[in-house]
Amino acid sequence: MDSSLESDDSTVDPSYIELEHSMKQEIDSQHFEDASSYHSNLPKAFCKSEVGSPCSSMLTAVSSNVFEKMPLIFNGNYFKVVKRIGDTDHQKKARGILAQCNFCATTKIIKGSLNITSNFIQHLKKRHRIKYEEYLKEKNDIGKSQRPMVVDRTSNSFNEKSTISEFDENILTFVIENTLPLSIVESPSFMALFRGTGLVTCTKKQMMNMLDTKYYGMMTRLSDTLTSVPYVCTTLNVWLCKRKYIFGYTCHWIDGTNYSRKSAALRFQSFGAEGAFENIRDALHRTNSAFGLGDDKIISTITDNDDNVVDAFKEFGLQDFYEFSDEDEQDLCEDDKAKILPDLSNIFQRYPPHHKCVIHDLFSLATTDFIDLLKLNSSLHQLHQISFKRCTEIWSKCTTPEKSEMAKTFVPFSLILPTSTDWYSMFDSIRCLLNNKDKLYNLCFFLETSNFTYAEIEYLEEYCRLMEPIAEAFKFLQIESQMLYGYFLPTLVTIKVKFDKLDLGSFKYLTELGLQMGNKLFERFQNFFEIREECIDAVVASVSCPIIKLKFVKALSQIAPNVSVEQIQSHFIDYAKEFRRDAETVNQQDSFQGSSTVHNFFDFGQCSNVSVKQEIDPLLHIRREFNRYLSDEDNSLSSLDRYPVVKNVFIKYNTTLPSYASVRRLFAYSGVTSSRRNLKMSSRHFERLVIMKANDVCF
Repeated sequence: MDSSLESDDSTVDPSYIELEHSMKQEIDSQHFEDASSYHSNLPKAFCKSEVGSPCSSMLTAVSSNVFEKMPLIFNGNYFKVVKRIGDTDHQKKARGILAQCNFCATTKIIKGSLNITSNFIQHLKKRHRIKYEEYLKEKNDIGKSQRPMVVDRTSNSFNEKSTISEFDENILTFVIENTLPLSIVESPSFMALFRGTGLVTCTKKQMMNMLDTKYYGMMTRLSDTLTSVPYVCTTLNVWLCKRKYIFGYTCHWIDGTNYSRKSAALRFQSFGAEGAFENIRDALHRTNSAFGLGDDKIISTITDNDDNVVDAFKEFGLQDFYEFSDEDEQDLCEDDKAKILPDLSNIFQRYPPHHKCVIHDLFSLATTDFIDLLKLNSSLHQLHQISFKRCTEIWSKCTTPEKSEMAKTFVPFSLILPTSTDWYSMFDSIRCLLNNKDKLYNLCFFLETSNFTYAEIEYLEEYCRLMEPIAEAFKFLQIESQMLYGYFLPTLVTIKVKFDKLDLGSFKYLTELGLQMGNKLFERFQNFFEIREECIDAVVASVSCPIIKLKFVKALSQIAPNVSVEQIQSHFIDYAKEFRRDAETVNQQDSFQGSSTVHNFFDFGQCSNVSVKQEIDPLLHIRREFNRYLSDEDNSLSSLDRYPVVKNVFIKYNTTLPSYASVRRLFAYSGVTSSRRNLKMSSRHFERLVIMKANDVCF
């Protein structure tokens, strides 16, 4: 994607001028929504603040006449536009084009669009590396030539004569990090904090302008970053809050230089119930277009909209503590719900692979599957319900600050309270109680709750021993900063191995259920264990992780006998074919090149023309590199630098995340969503506060 919309002073071909003119006419005839800050003309084209409203003076300063500009890559120096295409609705929306490369020896026509230029950029990167670097330098020079946005205290708008003070920067950071209403800067109590200091706080209008400037700058930098990223994974979810749907969308990739995980929030927007499906689909399309996230770049999109997490927790016996409410849906009949609840799976019929959150399947194993097995034994199920009721009574009494502080003074340990719909936090909270079981009697007496019986304590201890392998895996897989998709299949194998190591004979209550949980694990993840076609990318991702390689295969073959080392190696070689050129290039660089003196010295007469014909394996270079990689005892990620094909496979197939937790955290970042009506903040500025808070670390 080309995030720069500037054109230079060089002469351009007539097709460029004609296309630019038609583009301007097309844009002038359209009406854009408030969400057009993600307009398909890329992040620097964020210049509509309201539906049909003119650009503000600030945005004009950012990019005057931006709709009349074309992406830099079409300025005539790199590609010549041949034809406009609009055979499909997508091509019409994205302004599809055919363009000819100026550097290919033969006529090379590439299909793409004005909005998503990644096809053209990738062509330069792969075929004309020097020209690609020239393009990046030219784009970078244009970006540096832009003058920064500044604050003019006298006009509530931005000009280029003054700079944003460090004081105002700090206030804006304070507002963003705490997701506060912008109007707080005009609050008498807030202004009183600086009385007598000589510091003057800015107005709400000025704060809005500074927020917009920061936002556009951040999005431009993010757009430039994503341009150079070969593969991304996105996570998407939708929440119902106060009879509005909130659409969250995040993006994740692997840094090819240090192999670190990078993430960014792209969208956080609310919609009314009517037309929710269409609005979400359009928002997804606009966002992907704005950031150049085409089908060739998005490896997968992770969502979850199947299992009802709340119902699972109610079945678990925790409703007394969480007090789930149906306030948002109580006025909707079932027919109305069917019309407005978006089916996310349908959205992805025209988009890259849609993956269900695999960690959610672990959640279902630990809750739904466990309870289903428990219900087969009524007395055991009753013991479970009573034991968890004792826990929830304690937790509910400690939710108030007064009780919580008094409990700390009465018992010498701090309680861990579970988080709603987070199974691991519930498990950790129970383990906290059991680690201090000798003090539970005093705690229950103080809180005036029923005390635990010996049988209930025994049951909870067995429950924690049985579920600990799942809990540890659950926690490990949600460490997003170091998580790779290649860790998921080995994690499943680890859970099964730990289940098999449990001394179930020492269990009093859960012996039989422990055996059944191992079977449930295999049933729920059978596609992964048996490496069926839809899960081959998971095993390829695992093998490309230096710390994993083929270490898990022996244990996996004991779970699924049809799996073999040869089968997995074959899958890897097959997936590595697309990077064959990298292996051949390295092989040529490593081969010995004799000097001209040595070459000219030898003379064998006509015999020198004799050659031996042999069949050469076209994948020989890949096999050799793969074998060297497997033999390398270095398990660090940096070792991938020595194996370019394995490195490319690693980056592509480990980009996917096993969890959509990041987009759930995006909702948590808002902090004040449920009370936004009290903040007197527009949806647009609220979205920007949340996005900037989520992206602060990276951008």
